[in-house]
Amino acid sequence: MNSSRSYFQVTSSDFKSIGAKPVRLIPTYSLEQLPPALLDVGLEQIRNQRGGCLLINRKQSNFPSLFPTLPELEVIEMDKPPKFPVKLKLLKHDELHNEETGIVLAKEFGLYDHFFKEAISLDESFTLGGRIKTTVDGEFLIGGEKIPVTDCLLEIDNFLECSSVLVPVEAKISSEKKIRTSFSIHQFALPTLLLSQYSRKRIYSLFQIYSVRRAETLIFKFYLYDMEYSHGVVDPHSYRFVRGIQYLIHYDRSKFS
Repeated sequence: MNSSRSYFQVTSSDFKSIGAKPVRLIPTYSLEQLPPALLDVGLEQIRNQRGGCLLINRKQSNFPSLFPTLPELEVIEMDKPPKFPVKLKLLKHDELHNEETGIVLAKEFGLYDHFFKEAISLDESFTLGGRIKTTVDGEFLIGGEKIPVTDCLLEIDNFLECSSVLVPVEAKISSEKKIRTSFSIHQFALPTLLLSQYSRKRIYSLFQIYSVRRAETLIFKFYLYDMEYSHGVVDPHSYRFVRGIQYLIHYDRSKFS
């Protein structure tokens, strides 16, 4: 752990050799979930194998964090919300709302088209591509060194597509009691690695948080990121926050009666 190397490869066999399982190491989705033992020595992880990951010596190598803190957002309050999809009567039950609900409603309200016009001056209409669950091969570029990504599991909640742009969407649902403050960049690095091998379209990444406030206000938080990549190669430390907007949409619950 005190080596000058920028990364360490960890595999499932390493855990088996000490009678342990990697269940708490691999699926880490925020800085709050990162094991304190890693934080104490300045290590962060990113998946690069099925059942394996890289431990990045971030502190010593002075890399940007693989667990970015979510920035403050501009708030747009829609006093005259777009037409609500009243046929979706199940949505009057807040307990049925989830990440997918947020994606469907954002598309129904035209929020994606509005957001990308504001964020990158892209005046096009997006379509939803659907969830992707598969594996990916390629390479990570870390500290100038290419490291293999082999048969690595990934899941995209959905992706947006227009004539010139592809955008993997990582969606979360939140409540007023539990505020999300960070996320894992691997949720963008792996989808970008995959999509870069299937399309020449420009790839951005969207982190979306959806919530319902007091059963009368829908909240959509969009965080747009840009990551350095080429065909089959992604640099997970080379990313930037492009733009973010929080949409507040008020609606009349009686529309569901």
